[in-house]
Amino acid sequence: MNLPARSSKCLRSWCIARAALVSACALLCLIRPLQAQVGTSAADSKVYVGVLEDDREELANWAPGPAKNRFVRLAFEKHGTEWTVVKTLNRPMQWTVAFAGKSLGEVKSRPNPAVSRSLVDAGTHTVLATDSSVPTVGLPAEAFADMGGPSKVRRPLVVVSEPNFRDPDGWRRTVPSIELIRIVRHSFRHEFPHVETCDEESSSQGEWRFPDSDIRPTSTYKSKQGTFLMQVQLKHGNCYVDDPNDPWADQWFFIGADRTPRRIGAFMDLLDAGDYDADGQSEVIFFLRQPEDTDGYILFYSNFRKRVALTWSYH
Repeated sequence: MNLPARSSKCLRSWCIARAALVSACALLCLIRPLQAQVGTSAADSKVYVGVLEDDREELANWAPGPAKNRFVRLAFEKHGTEWTVVKTLNRPMQWTVAFAGKSLGEVKSRPNPAVSRSLVDAGTHTVLATDSSVPTVGLPAEAFADMGGPSKVRRPLVVVSEPNFRDPDGWRRTVPSIELIRIVRHSFRHEFPHVETCDEESSSQGEWRFPDSDIRPTSTYKSKQGTFLMQVQLKHGNCYVDDPNDPWADQWFFIGADRTPRRIGAFMDLLDAGDYDADGQSEVIFFLRQPEDTDGYILFYSNFRKRVALTWSYH
């Protein structure tokens, strides 16, 4: 059917206007989700990290274990550029269980009644799941027991409020080279130029003279960036040590890509590594087991230049 020229012109104008309106609506639909996403990020950008562990109150007086109950211990939160200890989190949570750069599943939790929790279990959440459905790694052992006691506990597992479980730095156990051991031994002697004997059977006989071979590496990890973590132990010690700055405590060193070593602490066991805040760089969490009566968790970040620690006491 042939339309009059005027009608045809009006129809073309209507089509052009309609197309412009559709384009504007489409653009608005794109902008609104972006605005909503930015708004949500600004309003609720906190990331929480906890630890899924056995109920340590059940293991009082070094009960054999493992504990019947497990809970989520609230540990760290990231808001802005810094990690801090969680102050409060009084709402139900859903967590991603992370281990070795992988997700082991999810667990839900709710706050424990404050009036019914001891100092040891303060700041924890009850896990809302049956024991068989809660992830575990390995068999219960003494490795992460309270104060190094004989109780058998399940390996603590890091949980994150976001699905941030990957480990872009790729921390893995490794066999240290002779050169790396030499670097750490030299740094150990620089940190502890004077070492007294460590023998409970006899009084101190002054400065302990020992060869480099007595500074023994016990655990070593390597990242994809060519950095290292090494724990060393001074041999022939036979005394009680509770000071992390004591040379007879098992000392950890971080070795940068330029092979510069830095002592980072003692009485620690490496728990896990992951990019928990999704900034492209892994954080590393250690379990702290320090005599006399202190346990806890330490999170290292910013290439081990910064750290934050959560500790608790049993007395």
